[in-house]
Amino acid sequence: MAKHKKPGDREADKRPPRSELLAVALLAWGIVAGIYLARTPEFVRTHDFPAHRYYADIIMREHRLPAPYEHWETYQPPLYYLLNSVISPGDPAGHVFGVRLLSLIYGGLCLVIIDRLLRRFKFAPPVRLLVLLWIATTPKYVMMFTTYNNDALATLLALAAIHSWTRLVDGWNIRQAAILALAGTAAAYTKWNVLGVLAILAALTLVLAVRRTIAPRQAAVIGLLMLLPGALLMPWLVLHNQRLTGHLFPHNSQNFGTIGDFYRLPEPRRVLLAPPPLKSAAWKVPYVNPDDRAEPKNASYCAYSFVTSIFGEYRFPERLKLLAWLTLAVHLVFMLAALSRVAWKGFTMLSGMGLLAGWGLQAVFLILVPQITSMDFRLIAWTWPAWAILFAAALTSGDERRAVFLPGAALCSLGVFAHLWFLLSIPRV
Repeated sequence: MAKHKKPGDREADKRPPRSELLAVALLAWGIVAGIYLARTPEFVRTHDFPAHRYYADIIMREHRLPAPYEHWETYQPPLYYLLNSVISPGDPAGHVFGVRLLSLIYGGLCLVIIDRLLRRFKFAPPVRLLVLLWIATTPKYVMMFTTYNNDALATLLALAAIHSWTRLVDGWNIRQAAILALAGTAAAYTKWNVLGVLAILAALTLVLAVRRTIAPRQAAVIGLLMLLPGALLMPWLVLHNQRLTGHLFPHNSQNFGTIGDFYRLPEPRRVLLAPPPLKSAAWKVPYVNPDDRAEPKNASYCAYSFVTSIFGEYRFPERLKLLAWLTLAVHLVFMLAALSRVAWKGFTMLSGMGLLAGWGLQAVFLILVPQITSMDFRLIAWTWPAWAILFAAALTSGDERRAVFLPGAALCSLGVFAHLWFLLSIPRV
């Protein structure tokens, strides 16, 4: 296949050097996440733990796959629960702990993938370490990767597919093609909305082909790889979902109307376009509350997604308010600084397009499933690599990716300190 100009100014390394600082980030992740896991019971600050556990229990006890409407989460694809079913099936407490520990490992592997992307774009080691510590200590990241939920595995597989895609647009590589096909298919069998991520990668491939940064034949092959997971998912969609429910993509809101109606948004399009509430009363509590219909932040996708990207959909003790406000302020400044680095070409352009596509994908999901909880950042947690690249760009001086921008580094360090202080101040349950 003919070689063409590489996308933007990535200057990708074919064989990135090993980074000792990655080990530091992984050690910090293991300590922070391990302490949080040990201090937090399995039913606290998690999404639908009993329902996810029920799915795996059916497999372990009855050796069958449940019907999509049999319980609240049984509409999900089976891979996550099949993997969980082999973890201490005869020991309920050991099973839950083992699954949570596996989620912690998923979080560490996501950091490895993010680091590989940052190295491919030749960011300086101190910059990479700061970005990895920022993400690894964000309360949302810690909570998502220490609980019993399929978002952890789905996010890891989506990141693996994204990384392989970046390698393939540099040039054909049979190993990366196989990883992309495998990761994409596994992701689809973990949480079907990851198909949207593959659609976004296919669209970005088309953009690169139109801009003539990759060859048309190369783009066509990558596009076919994007279609493969969807094709391999069809037997499950048709023979399981369609046969048992009449829907290719069933959802719990279709069969549990009372619960779904409680969280329903009557005007999702207005919520998508609404700016963040500016009245101080709306931020008197720095968290969101999907159970409170009068919560002002529930009426703005921008505000809800921003807050849940830091604290999730949870509330914390009154004494943590000041620290939470500080954390929100630091995140806001750092995220705005990161977005300001989006350019019309190069790796920051692709990152910006990835974020825009992620928001668009969640907007479609919100319209299809108009519930407050459909705005949670965890549904687009696969955008963390795009944020990481833009965070790294905000930590560098000018166009020189090896020169650290000291004010940005100070802000990032303050954020990491606030994250750790907040996590360690959460009372043990």
